[in-house]
Amino acid sequence: MAAKKRISPTPKRRASKTPRTASNPKNSPRKIDKGILFAIIISALLLGIFGGYALFNAFSAPAPKEKLEHPKFPPATPPKAQISPSPLAPEPKTEQLIDKNLALLEELASKNLPKEEPPTPPSLSNEPDKLALLTPAPLPKVSEPQTLLAPKKPKAAPLALPLGSKPRLAIIIDDVGFMPQAEEIKKLPFRVTPSIFPKGKFNPKSHEIAKEFDFFMVHLPLEAREFYQKEHEWLRIEDKEEKIEAKIKALKRDFPRLTHLNNHTGSKFTENLPAMRRFLKVLEEENLTFVDSRTTPYSKAPQIFEEEGKLLLSRDVFLDNERSISYIKKQLQEAVKIAKKRGYAIAIGHPHAETFQALRGSSHLKEEVEFVYVKDLFKP
Repeated sequence: MAAKKRISPTPKRRASKTPRTASNPKNSPRKIDKGILFAIIISALLLGIFGGYALFNAFSAPAPKEKLEHPKFPPATPPKAQISPSPLAPEPKTEQLIDKNLALLEELASKNLPKEEPPTPPSLSNEPDKLALLTPAPLPKVSEPQTLLAPKKPKAAPLALPLGSKPRLAIIIDDVGFMPQAEEIKKLPFRVTPSIFPKGKFNPKSHEIAKEFDFFMVHLPLEAREFYQKEHEWLRIEDKEEKIEAKIKALKRDFPRLTHLNNHTGSKFTENLPAMRRFLKVLEEENLTFVDSRTTPYSKAPQIFEEEGKLLLSRDVFLDNERSISYIKKQLQEAVKIAKKRGYAIAIGHPHAETFQALRGSSHLKEEVEFVYVKDLFKP
């Protein structure tokens, strides 16, 4: 038997105390770059500084103050713009601007301007029920001249009177519609011009009053802003030239000797430039003279007459805005003063008992002025 070959065991190696260095990078420790580490440290420090500052401000900031609410009041209406229009401005834009602000300007000037108010019964009449509808109420107190907001009245040329002549004063009594009023006018101690209403529903015979006087005018109703009397036939701003012409021709048939007329109310009409151009054109064609009652300070008549180089006759003084004898006499003195300064003046009154009484008691004024009809103001 063959003897088994003895295999000697492989001797074990001793573990080395020195660490093995492997060539595989996965097993080797990572090395951190010093620059990156420095940047991380600086960032951390900055973050800590700014974070701490923010926390400090958050805790140390004062509590917000409570918002106080003011008591609420209703908003005040802002005033409209004030415009002082010129009565001679020919531009349509200026007229529109005036119309737009007119509400305020009239309100501010109304203390010194006559208002057109509903009528009240007069004290002199045999037909009081009819006259109550035709005679306007006494106008509010007027202080001449107008306020600063109202356009100034164009200066009229002074009258060249013959040597030794007295200044001339023409007094017009408006709203004449019945014979009793005419009788009172005829009793006055000096010449007075009656301005007679056109005949209408309540005064169908007014044209017959004209036969009682050497000279008269017609008191023609023109459209007003806030006043209306149904018994009259009114000319309105929208009326065409043909309608105005028909109305004027009818007046001339009723009053064959008619040469002058003035406006009854008419604030809206006389402020409208196109309407006044049509109206005055017809009057010129019919050889009639217009006397502006000046029921508004914004009448376009001065502008039109100045453009045409003509002299406009217009009211200087209202006599009886207050129905007291002392006031009426004071207004008469004002008219005399204007006549002495300019050579002539025009005053307008109404058929009230107080007006007639004041005029009857003023005959002494004939020593200072010459009382004339309107047509004779510029008579040589």
